[in-house]
Amino acid sequence: MKRNELTTAGALAIGDTFYKASDKTKKVFERITGEAKVTDFATYNVTARKHGSKFPEAMKSNTAVVFLRHIG
Repeated sequence: MKRNELTTAGALAIGDTFYKASDKTKKVFERITGEAKVTDFATYNVTARKHGSKFPEAMKSNTAVVFLRHIG
């Protein structure tokens, strides 16, 4: 994948950094390993962590994101 390429969160590999396409502040996330989170309303398959935060955030796999780089 190339830098600044528009893709979905489900297409990212573990260790990829990205930001949400709809985010005007462009907060950087890193995809991490994690289990799917199932609620009454939706299933969240992608687990990511904001840069500098220790708490993970769940998001849907079809969330539009902008790929930044792969951290090995």
